[in-house]
Amino acid sequence: MYNLDFSKEEVAIVRLDNMACKYVKVESTDQLGEEIDNFTNGHDYELQYMEGALSGDATNNIFQIYLVAEEQDADLNLVNAVYNHYGNITDTENVLKYDDYILIEVHDKEDAFAEYVDEHGLLSEIPEHLRYYFDYEKYQRDCEIEGLTIIDLGYIGGGYKDTYLFTNY
Repeated sequence: MYNLDFSKEEVAIVRLDNMACKYVKVESTDQLGEEIDNFTNGHDYELQYMEGALSGDATNNIFQIYLVAEEQDADLNLVNAVYNHYGNITDTENVLKYDDYILIEVHDKEDAFAEYVDEHGLLSEIPEHLRYYFDYEKYQRDCEIEGLTIIDLGYIGGGYKDTYLFTNY
């Protein structure tokens, strides 16, 4: 789906017994795990996020975010945004693991929902000339009440439009 790119990811491994610190450019979770094992020698440690795609609460669960990105072959920005919405690894992993989502890149949430409705043919029984009278806002509210989640992921696609994730999870 994406090319997983760790090239900008950097963390600090801090050994808690003596507060020694090592900066590591992340290439993969295997490489990071080896760096942690070699540096800490079994002592307690913490990872501190230095630089890359992660932000918000995702920086508190660095290794888990990286694992989900690798396991799901998902863009780090996508995993970061989904994690920051749900606030936990389990929900983030479940949304991405089961491909229970679609991404739509547009300028605002209303346009994203209209495109979602069109892509799914939800108004296919309404004649084209009458669709201009359809109240997307109220329909969106009803869909969200029934379990549709719409997450504004921000500018994850590298363009100038927001990306919206739609899921029934």
